[in-house]
Amino acid sequence: MNGDKYNLELFGQNFSLVTKDGKKDELIKVGNYFKSIVESIQKRAPNKSQLDIAVLAGLTVTDELYNLAKSKKTTMNGDNQKIDEIITQAIKQLEVSLKL
Repeated sequence: MNGDKYNLELFGQNFSLVTKDGKKDELIKVGNYFKSIVESIQKRAPNKSQLDIAVLAGLTVTDELYNLAKSKKTTMNGDNQKIDEIITQAIKQLEVSLKL
């Protein structure tokens, strides 16, 4: 893999992230943003497993991206309303199962 590397520490493990476009600063910002979401969830739910926290963090970022795309009227395949309902329901079910 060619490109700038950035090591992101999550859950006591190091993850080596690589950018192929030379935008290491952006890679660092994205990695740190995700880490801040993980840490926020860990504070709210300290007894949850790392997997639960990682999945919820991923869903949180996906929800933010989806809402941004929707607000920008980005063309998305499929029925936006149905996608929105499915994502909202999935997040609610995950939060209930994690008891957040």
